Amino acid sequence: MHRIPRGVLRIGSTIFALGLLVVMFGGTVIDNVDTPPESEDWSGTLMFKGETPTTYEVELNIFSSYYVFVQEGANITVEILNGNDDNYFEPCENDDDCDIYDIEGNISGYEYIGEILIDDKGEYDIVFTEESGEAVEVMIREDRSFQSFLIIAGGSVGCFVGLLLLIIGGIMAKMMKESIEVDLSSGNEDNTMEIVEEKEGGCDRCGKAIEFRSDAVICTHFGSLPTISHQECAQRNFAHAPSVGLKFGVRFLPFFLIVNVLNFLIGVIALSWGLVELTQPQDANAYTPTFPIGLMMGPFMIVIGGVLVARINHLSKRVPTM
Repeated sequence: MHRIPRGVLRIGSTIFALGLLVVMFGGTVIDNVDTPPESEDWSGTLMFKGETPTTYEVELNIFSSYYVFVQEGANITVEILNGNDDNYFEPCENDDDCDIYDIEGNISGYEYIGEILIDDKGEYDIVFTEESGEAVEVMIREDRSFQSFLIIAGGSVGCFVGLLLLIIGGIMAKMMKESIEVDLSSGNEDNTMEIVEEKEGGCDRCGKAIEFRSDAVICTHFGSLPTISHQECAQRNFAHAPSVGLKFGVRFLPFFLIVNVLNFLIGVIALSWGLVELTQPQDANAYTPTFPIGLMMGPFMIVIGGVLVARINHLSKRVPTM
């Protein structure tokens, strides 16, 4: 097998295996998988518990949800001293979901009053105050299920990219089989084909050496990688060689090398941007979840750009210097 598809297959299988391991790991850390609805931990694990008035200093991150519970019937004010418009306490009345944990995840003697919303990871001072100054119990419960979702989503993307590379590698392996060049012997009455080995610097169509740079031309083919041949051979059809599509002079090789290097780099940027988009919150008003287009375009551009860069380098080494 040619080294290029072999490398693509190895990379694809490695990424697929790593993605599968990440998915399996993400499945083991989901908090709510084995937590029954009647459990107190249905709404998350206990993070803080205290009596008002109190101030809780804590580091919060954007990947967890923080739910606030208080003693039933208590009037509690929750304030984030160093918060802002993006980091604040959202009372449950605003979303009309105060009864969300009345049955599933019910905590005896407590009621859910809202959620602490965080867009910026950092240290925060959370102040709990009872309106009449009484001492009542409050608690914060942390739900990490979104972190597990991101782990599983990342692993799934890895599996998808790995599988895509395996498919592309398989197609490339079929297209880039080591071929033996066949030369039709003009002096043979029954047109017996004489097999000749491809020579470094030789024509990919007739197998003979290309002596002068001016005689060389690059040929493109549908479903096959570019080849180098004599100007004269590019005008003829060979039974063992693919049909010629476009032809261009060897002087354009550096230009196409730059184009495909840029293609490769844009693919890397598209894939990276797609992974970043995957971690962003979905639009609540969207009818269906969106899949970042960079995760679809990026792998194709990386593989195509990388293969053509390697091929152009190979052809450049075979161009006569004279």
